[in-house]
Amino acid sequence: MESPRFRLRSGAPAWGKICAVDVDAVVEGGRAASILSDLVDDLSFSKVTAAELRRVGFDASEIMVRLLQLAVEYLLHVQNALGDAAVAAEAAAARARDDARRFDAERKLADARRKSGARHAAQLRDVALAIAGAARAAGVDTARWLRALDDEDAHAARLVRVALRRPDGAPAAATLRCRPLARVRLDIFEGIRIYILNILYQK
Repeated sequence: MESPRFRLRSGAPAWGKICAVDVDAVVEGGRAASILSDLVDDLSFSKVTAAELRRVGFDASEIMVRLLQLAVEYLLHVQNALGDAAVAAEAAAARARDDARRFDAERKLADARRKSGARHAAQLRDVALAIAGAARAAGVDTARWLRALDDEDAHAARLVRVALRRPDGAPAAATLRCRPLARVRLDIFEGIRIYILNILYQK
């Protein structure tokens, strides 16, 4: 940091105002900021000479020196406080940058998943259109087939509920011997069925 351009000192200090200060009261009373601010011009920018100090005597000179010590200490306190605030601000800024990078990465991941889902949905729609077209060409009543699948699912669900309510604790398979509990399907085929149903309803 560059050195400041120091001002020229001129004028005698206001010794009456300086000598009226109780330095011990300043130290103990917690009013250093207001008192030192009021004396800053006399302590910092007045012209102090040996002749001036001999004129006012030892007691006034001692008060001035002690006030100057307090002023320097107060400035060091302010400097440390500002340094701590700067460190805290930099830490907060670093956390904000980290959060921004994390949010950006999450946004990109979500966008990639959305695009992947859109591509997958488009692929399923194409497959569904192909299957629906092939089924119609082969003379299959696809609407009836889809209704039958829904009825079969509903029947299997009812049998599961009945088995879960049995008080004798018998295995569910004993109640569901007439058909399996449920068909295990891959998501893609379930998606194809839904798309075919949507296509048929749109026709």
